[in-house]
Amino acid sequence: MKSIYIAIIAVIAIAVFATNAKATVPAAVSGYIYNTNNAGVSGATVDVTCDHSNVNTTLQTISDVDGSYLQIFDSDKCAFGDLVSVNAQKGNLAGSNDGAVCTAQDCSFPVALVDVTVPEFGVLAGAIALIGTIAVLVFMRRQ
Repeated sequence: MKSIYIAIIAVIAIAVFATNAKATVPAAVSGYIYNTNNAGVSGATVDVTCDHSNVNTTLQTISDVDGSYLQIFDSDKCAFGDLVSVNAQKGNLAGSNDGAVCTAQDCSFPVALVDVTVPEFGVLAGAIALIGTIAVLVFMRRQ
């Protein structure tokens, strides 16, 4: 009789633990950082942001020698179907890509790095002002 009670308690305990257990599958976000020549860029800083239940979590990694990167999120921070944004930067080159987390092996987020150098507006404006000033002085001297 005791063995029946022990078996019943064991079955109840297993049922309770099984219903409380949650699947914890981490989300892996991977891709390839490349330049305008389609060559892999090593050493690029890669920020991966996952929007999970309206909470953004950003993790940072560095691209490998061949330009590939991999960032793994805990399941409570990022899961299947969540929106992911990937931003990469190296020197004055930058690029981004986004999409949904998927489970397929070929689900990746490639990012092209492009030149985002902004010309100095101050230098251009100063040169124009200097040329305008010289033109005004020359015009006034002639009169």
